[in-house]
Amino acid sequence: MMSVEVEQRGLSPWHVLLFAGGYLAAAWGVFFVVDVGNVAGLRDRLIATGLQDPTIWHRLFMEGGVTEMLQWMTLGIAGVLAAMLAGRCWHAADPSERAAARFWLIMSVALTVMLIEDAGNPRHQVRQWAHTASGSFFVSMLAEGVCFLLIAAVPVYAVLRYGRTMWGYRNTRWYLLIGFATYATVSTFSASRHVGEWYIAAGTWIHAMVGGDLVRYDHHQPLEFWLMDWLVEETLELIGAAFMLAAGVAFFHERRR
Repeated sequence: MMSVEVEQRGLSPWHVLLFAGGYLAAAWGVFFVVDVGNVAGLRDRLIATGLQDPTIWHRLFMEGGVTEMLQWMTLGIAGVLAAMLAGRCWHAADPSERAAARFWLIMSVALTVMLIEDAGNPRHQVRQWAHTASGSFFVSMLAEGVCFLLIAAVPVYAVLRYGRTMWGYRNTRWYLLIGFATYATVSTFSASRHVGEWYIAAGTWIHAMVGGDLVRYDHHQPLEFWLMDWLVEETLELIGAAFMLAAGVAFFHERRR
C-alpha cells in the first residue's frame, strides 16, 4: 500500500527533505522572532501569562514536543517502507536482489528500534538502574553507552553485511550515508553529554551567540544544557530521520528505473 502511494503520488526524496527542512526553518524562525528577538513584545506577553515555561522553543523542541513527534512519525514511516522494500526485493525475479531484501529487512528492524528508543527512552531507565545498583556515575554512563552501541549494532550490521548492494543506487547511497552520519553524530553527542559537562559549555556558547537574554526556567539542568539537549539534538535527529526516509523513497524510484 505504501509503495503504491509513493508511486502514484510521485513522492520524491526531496519532498521528504523539504517537509522536514521547512518545518525546522519555521521552528527556528519562531525561536529567533519570539524567544531571541522578542519582536512586538511577544516573549513578554508569554511571560505575562504566568506559564511555568514561557518559551516557544521549549514547546517545540522539548522531549515529546512537536519536533520529536515529527521525528517519530518519520521513523515509523521509514520503517514500514523499509519492510515493504524488503518484500518487493525478496519476491523479485532476479535472485541477486535477495541481498537488498536482507538489507532493507534489517533496516526496518533498526528503524523500529530507533523509534522505540526515541519514544520511550529505555536507555534512561537502564542508566538509572545502573546508578542505583552501583552508586557510580561512571557505571551509569557506561551502561547508557552500551545501550547506544546495541542500537547502533543493528544498522551497522546491515551496512557491513549487505551495504554494498546499495552502492549502485547513487541517490540512495548518499541519503543513507548522510542519515547514518547524522545519527552517529547525535548519538555520540548524547552519550557523552555529561563528560566534562560539555553540553553546558556548548549551550553557553549558543546562548551568547543569540544574545544571552533567553528566559530561564526551573529545571534540574541549567538552560544552557537544554539548548543542546533539546534545540540542537532534536533538530539533528529529525534531519537524520528525514534522510533515512528519503533513502527508502530514493531506492524505490531507482530500483524501478
